Amino acid sequence: MARYEARSVRAFPGDVETVRALAERVLGALGGKVRSASDGTALAANFNKKVGKRYLQNRIDVELRVEPDPDAPGTALVHGLARPVDPLGRPLAFGVLGDPGAVVLGDVLDAIEGAAGAG
Repeated sequence: MARYEARSVRAFPGDVETVRALAERVLGALGGKVRSASDGTALAANFNKKVGKRYLQNRIDVELRVEPDPDAPGTALVHGLARPVDPLGRPLAFGVLGDPGAVVLGDVLDAIEGAAGAG
C-alpha cells in the first residue's frame, strides 16, 4: 500500500446495482467528478481539494468497487480506495498534509450509509 492511500470496506443493504447507483449519486453530490475506473467495473471520482463543504490541501482520487456480500444475501460490499494525486492524476509520494485520503473516503462511505438508510 502506498504511503498516503486509505482503504476501507463497508456493507450496505441492497443489491449490487442499487448500491452502485447510490454510490455514484453520492460521489457527485459531494462534489466529485465521477467517471468509470480504468477497468470499467468500478466507480472513480476526483475531488479537487474539497469534499462536500470540507476543504482539503490535496486533490483526492476515490475508487469504489461494489460486489455482493457472500456471507449476507441482499447486502453489497463497497471496497473503497482513496489517494492524494497531483493535477495530472498521478499518486503523490510526498508533500501530503494529514490523511486526506482517509478523510474523503470516510465522508463518502458515511454519505452512502446515510443515503442507504434514508432510502
